[in-house]
Amino acid sequence: DLTFGQIPKILAKSIQKLLNINYLNGISLSKNNNLLGTIIIACNENTKELNLTYLKTLGGITTNAFIRYLNEIKLQKLEIAIEQNPASIVITDTNGLIEYINPQFTQITEYTYDEVIGENPKILKSGEHDKIFYKNLWNTISSGKVWTGKFLNKKKSGELYWEYARIAPIKNNKGKIINYVAIKEDITELKQKNDLLLASMESYQSVFNSVTDAIFIHDKNSVFIEVNKGTETMFGYSKNELIGKNPKFVGVDDMNDYVKIFEIVQNTFQTGIPTTIEFWGKKKSGEIFPVEVALNKGKYFGEEQIIAIVRDVSERKKYESELIAAKEEAEQNNKLKSNFLANMSHEIRTPVNSIVGFINLLKTTQLDEQKRTYFLEIIEKSSLRLLNTISNIIDISKIETKQVTILKREFDLVETIKECEILFKESALSKGISLRINYPNNHLIINTDKTKLESIIHNLLINAIKFTDSGEVLLELHKDPDKIYIIVKDTGIGIDEELIDKLFDRFYQVETGYTKKYEGTGLGLSIVKEYLNMLNGKISVKSKKGEGSTFIVEIPNIEITKNPKTEISRTNKNKKTNEFTQTKTILIAEDDESSYLYLFNLLAKEKIKIKRAVNGKEAVDICVKENIDLVLMDIKMPIKNGIEATQEIHKHKPHLPIIMQTAFAYPEDKEKALSAGCVEYVTKPIPAEFILEVLWKWLKK
Repeated sequence: DLTFGQIPKILAKSIQKLLNINYLNGISLSKNNNLLGTIIIACNENTKELNLTYLKTLGGITTNAFIRYLNEIKLQKLEIAIEQNPASIVITDTNGLIEYINPQFTQITEYTYDEVIGENPKILKSGEHDKIFYKNLWNTISSGKVWTGKFLNKKKSGELYWEYARIAPIKNNKGKIINYVAIKEDITELKQKNDLLLASMESYQSVFNSVTDAIFIHDKNSVFIEVNKGTETMFGYSKNELIGKNPKFVGVDDMNDYVKIFEIVQNTFQTGIPTTIEFWGKKKSGEIFPVEVALNKGKYFGEEQIIAIVRDVSERKKYESELIAAKEEAEQNNKLKSNFLANMSHEIRTPVNSIVGFINLLKTTQLDEQKRTYFLEIIEKSSLRLLNTISNIIDISKIETKQVTILKREFDLVETIKECEILFKESALSKGISLRINYPNNHLIINTDKTKLESIIHNLLINAIKFTDSGEVLLELHKDPDKIYIIVKDTGIGIDEELIDKLFDRFYQVETGYTKKYEGTGLGLSIVKEYLNMLNGKISVKSKKGEGSTFIVEIPNIEITKNPKTEISRTNKNKKTNEFTQTKTILIAEDDESSYLYLFNLLAKEKIKIKRAVNGKEAVDICVKENIDLVLMDIKMPIKNGIEATQEIHKHKPHLPIIMQTAFAYPEDKEKALSAGCVEYVTKPIPAEFILEVLWKWLKK
């Protein structure tokens, strides 16, 4: 059948007729039961019958020829593939000597075929790899395995290059290794690019992880895909703990609006517009802290993602709060200072008005003795009020400018408390209230700054009496092994509890404005607190509106056992002053005329002989030339001041008592005077009783 099942019968018949074919003989071409093809012999009526053996022999010969043909084609293809291969191919014998190289080997290494045949590939060694490297390679391929790796080799010109190689053994049909083949690719350029990429990645990672802010990279669904070291440090979680989580994992549920946050993230992803939001973060430890999050759209390994830079703003928030508080405090201070200035004007003008007014009345009006005495008492009271105001202003100014120094000395605190009773009893009685003092029966000798401790007690008593209209004021002194307690308690108007913390602020007063009932500058308690700080003490207050107040002063117990130096009390009115003799001569060194006249008229009644010097030099000359029993020396005078004059006088008359009298009312001035040799230091205004007591004491000596 000529159709072979492949062509139409009409075509087969045409071929049969054209070729005069009567029948067909077919021979299969096969090897190992694999059909390679067939040979068809067409016979006509004149063809002799073919021998079967002949046909089989013909089939075998044709098959072998056909197989050789196919193998040749295959070998040609393989040869072309090796020769034209872009990779460098080297074949060696089992000793590693080169038997074959393809043209690409020459192209890369610059060695020709003739130069390398019979040579060992070690001619390409660069010295980069050690013996162990090559030993591992040889052990691998000689054991029948494939070795893969990178070489740094050297061309004929000396140029170094990198190549990636696969070296494998070639085995015969018995499995014996007969050769080795190396297929190598020049990767120098690729490696350079990879090295640059690796360096770039390392730089990126270095920068990424060196940023102290936390950096989250997350997808549009807010799932974290990368975080930096700053994130681990800030939140306390490891990278593995954070990857795959979302902002809720590091946030505070009831302090963050996550719906709004995720909407903002989506909007940033869609629009690419950077956005900054505030967020409350929570560390692994549970600590809550405020952060600021800058959201940006960017690419991460080619994919568009959200980059969130998170900054801890705890310090900034704290600073902002402090700034707001400072602003409010400054505004409050400005208000207090305005109130203070208005109050100061009132506190100065009011007593001055009384003094000037009643002096004019005394000068221009005929008054009986009772009214005259009453007016003089008002003038005296107004003068003391004015003096107290000025003293407070000077004290707070020195505190503000840090010009206050601590001058410790020994004194009896019990005696100081007793003096307070004498000093303030009359002012308490004038208001119809009682002043009670409670102190230990024995002495309490301490070593501290007496002037400042007196100022503390006086200011507390002044306030207690001022703000108490009925009842009593109590001054108590207690001690334990570590502390001394001075307590001032009154039954006055009391203080609202919420205002107690402000009591010691400068310029603060519970009452302000035109409706203010009580006089004062608002500086007394701030001076008390500052002085107590200097003495390592503290003060506390217990008070209730309408029920009075209790101020408790605590200072360290610095009690000593020896007796204190004897001092003259300004308030001791029981000493006699009529024992001055007419034989005594006093020098008044005073340049101010009114101050001199006051002292002159005061002493004239005692029939004491008085001489005057108007400067320090004149005072020295009079003392040296004349017989002077005592000197009243002003500290501030022309030519020579009181300190210099005292030192000069004592060079000639070391035992002459000199009493410094001055308007400089500070402890350091007193120390200078006493160090210069003065026996006493009294401050203006000088009460008549006190100056007479001092003079009597030293004239008697």
